[in-house]
Amino acid sequence: MKLLSDKVDKLSHVLIKETSMMNNQEETLKSEEKGAEKILTNIEDIKRKSSASEKKCLEDQLRDAKAAVRDAESGLKQLATKIKHSKKELKEKKALLVSKHDEAIAAENELKTRIKDLDGIKVGEQQHRHHSALT
Repeated sequence: MKLLSDKVDKLSHVLIKETSMMNNQEETLKSEEKGAEKILTNIEDIKRKSSASEKKCLEDQLRDAKAAVRDAESGLKQLATKIKHSKKELKEKKALLVSKHDEAIAAENELKTRIKDLDGIKVGEQQHRHHSALT
């Protein structure tokens, strides 16, 4: 019985840890998505600034803008890949969490059944002792 109780406790701790990790990953994913949005905003800003700047010649502006766009697109691709991997990992962790949750429920139910059986045995013993004392 103690073993089952310990197992339920252990599974509970695992569930809490996995839930915390999953929440952290979700926050990281949101942060990375915001970073991707900022990169897209920066690309748009560069496009606007390149036409507004009069100090550089058009060729310099174009070269700088293209380099900035390449850098931003590269960063965006890296973020997109990281987001994709994070989403996949998050999905796997959610599946693991559901599995651990189901396992914990099964262990808890088994523990409850055993406690109920034990209580039944105790009641039977008390009735037997009482009956034996009367005869």
